[in-house]
Amino acid sequence: MSRFPIVLAALLATAVQAEPPGADTIIIHGNRIEAVLQHATLELPQGATVINASGKWVVPGLVDSHVHFFQSGNIYTRPDAADFNAVVPYAQEVVRNKARLDAGITVVMGTDAGNIGVLHGPSILREMRLMQDSGLTPLEVLKSATTNGAIALGKADDLGVIAPGRLADLVLLDADPLADSGNLGRIYRIIKDGRVYDPEELMNSIR
Repeated sequence: MSRFPIVLAALLATAVQAEPPGADTIIIHGNRIEAVLQHATLELPQGATVINASGKWVVPGLVDSHVHFFQSGNIYTRPDAADFNAVVPYAQEVVRNKARLDAGITVVMGTDAGNIGVLHGPSILREMRLMQDSGLTPLEVLKSATTNGAIALGKADDLGVIAPGRLADLVLLDADPLADSGNLGRIYRIIKDGRVYDPEELMNSIR
């Protein structure tokens, strides 16, 4: 964890609204967001690490609530030999869930990661793609994995939004997640507990 502040400068957009509106810079100290403001008014803190995030998007850390959105029996989502697709066809379940969404229920993203064939990390991206394919908008998908997930876990004071006092768990993206949920997989940097991670460096470290 950095002893000095981390500054994410000139963010093009935030996919989940930051406070105050119009802010484009995030200051992180320790494992918390210290300030969210406009970079034009910013004096760099002494010793700060600056990440030039111009042209990037930033979202809160994604929350896997570890529940089923679909129970299709597909081998990649339910590798436990129970074929729920034989009981409720996948297409019928999509229609049923869409009706629940239209009724205004709160949806959280979950994958059942940890079961055989359901990997932590990649399964989140697949789950969110399925959610979009079933009729959710990219914004609804993103909220299910950020604000709604934080509320469901009782962690709304720490997670789910980009605001002062929240945990410094952020994902920087190369493309707009509000245009397509698939863009949530186009990761530029990850910040977890105030530490900055480069996905390419992480992959190279295990080769």
